[in-house]
Amino acid sequence: MTRRLGAERVNELLVGRFEIDELGVRSRARGTGLGRRLLSALSSRAPGGRAWLMTWNGAPDALAFYRRAGWQEPEPLPGEETDMVVFVAP
Repeated sequence: MTRRLGAERVNELLVGRFEIDELGVRSRARGTGLGRRLLSALSSRAPGGRAWLMTWNGAPDALAFYRRAGWQEPEPLPGEETDMVVFVAP
């Protein structure tokens, strides 16, 4: 993430925030709102709601899910796009 965002933005956006390491729901539970409730419950327990997560750029369903949930993607530094995408809690 340091290459993608730069050390200053990593310190500002990620350091000291709660990291959501993995989040998943079984395929039969998708579309029920369970993933959104889990994400909300985890991030609401983070100090000040300050949470972040990382996902793979090749996971379009995950990217769309986090975007719909209101999580935000900090812009990468010019020319420093990677196959990993970071999201910060709204």
